[in-house]
Amino acid sequence: MTANSNRGEALINIGGAERTVRFRTNQIAQLEEMSGVGIIKLLSQESIGIKILRDAIFVGLVYSDKKLTPNKVGRWLDDFEGDFADLMSTVFEALAKSIPGVDMEEDEDEEGK
Repeated sequence: MTANSNRGEALINIGGAERTVRFRTNQIAQLEEMSGVGIIKLLSQESIGIKILRDAIFVGLVYSDKKLTPNKVGRWLDDFEGDFADLMSTVFEALAKSIPGVDMEEDEDEEGK
């Protein structure tokens, strides 16, 4: 399965399988509800904790497995053998690209000026 990065999708290898996280409006809203923070503020934080990563992966995968739980994703993270920084980057880049009408790269470029 290929992931469409322009549509907020990314391939991650977690839980012993390659999976496609997918972020659409409902997944973004669910993550906002779980975190208690709006998505723009969440993505602009300098440090993102493990709970937010776990919750983002959960909402990005639950479309394909309705029985998935945040605790199961947490167990997958416990056993994760890859580069954790790459996993975080992949998930949050997909999340940022999924936000309708927002170009996070443009905002970063403006900050550097």
